Amino acid sequence: MNYGLLSRKLQLFFGLVLTMLFTSGAQAAPQNYLQHPIFLNMLDELEKEEQFNRQDLINLFQEVYRQDAILEAMSRPAEKTKTWGEYKPIFVNEQGIEKGVKFWSEHEETLRRAAMEFNVPEAMIVAIIGVETRYGSYKGKHKVIESLATLAFDYPPRGKFFYGQLKQFLVLTRKYQWDPLNVLGSYAGAMGYAQFIPSSYLKLAIDYDGNGIPDLINSPEDAIGSIANYFNHHGWMPGQPVLLPAKKVKSDSEDMLSLLNKPLKPTTTLETAAKAGLVLSPAIPGNFLVRPFTFEDKQEEIWFGLNNFFVITEYNHSKLYARAAYELGSAIEERFTRKASLSIKEDN
Repeated sequence: MNYGLLSRKLQLFFGLVLTMLFTSGAQAAPQNYLQHPIFLNMLDELEKEEQFNRQDLINLFQEVYRQDAILEAMSRPAEKTKTWGEYKPIFVNEQGIEKGVKFWSEHEETLRRAAMEFNVPEAMIVAIIGVETRYGSYKGKHKVIESLATLAFDYPPRGKFFYGQLKQFLVLTRKYQWDPLNVLGSYAGAMGYAQFIPSSYLKLAIDYDGNGIPDLINSPEDAIGSIANYFNHHGWMPGQPVLLPAKKVKSDSEDMLSLLNKPLKPTTTLETAAKAGLVLSPAIPGNFLVRPFTFEDKQEEIWFGLNNFFVITEYNHSKLYARAAYELGSAIEERFTRKASLSIKEDN
């Protein structure tokens, strides 16, 4: 056997392996944003507008890296890739309803207080927490600062929005003395039970457990109060319908299609909708402004979204999200009420 030749082959083999490992490691090296022009502009703004220390920010962002998984998740949200038939069972299911009833039972006093103070029904508050975080069991696994930085600096379609949210996040963490690197949330930078984005957190999060700090990450009580405050702020109308069934009384027309493609805010009178061939089914008294919706591609089933439906879309700008939250809340309320009624009968 030619040991010299074997030795040279082994050297060549191990050299190739080491080269591959080195190259792979170099390609996988994390990328920060210290030289990114948008980041440098943000430094100037935060130093001038919010009196941040420039070097402190540079030191912080040495440990903030681009996350490709965030960009991938942003490109395929369920609200844009699934039909209503696929989307609904993700949230409106037996487990979600039963856990919602349990959450309501555990926080009944706080929910009642929030409903009375903000004129927002308990069922809607519970449903939002259910849809957003499975009642607090999943609040997100991503570093919020990396989610927001990745989207601010490397996601042009909504970069301006997330740039603003990143600045607000830094203001938020400074205000409450949180370590920005330790705050976890969704791939879009939403936080806590209520999944508030930083601007909403600063503006609408409230202390509802009496400890002086609006802590949506750890306090379900604060989340309950903050969601109620959010809905009240955006114009929830107590006692008003959310979504009403409608039907076509004419064949499709340009007027009908125009109504079905308007912005989410309801601006159409029932009279105008009727002229286009869309009417409530069954008819009910009331002078509502509506926004007609279909939830499947065939456009056979028509619904009228009212003001309160629009308010839900202010939480997430998706008609699928709004309907799922509304239907989950309705199912939870029906079961909670039934169980409470049975409990009263048993006590008697």
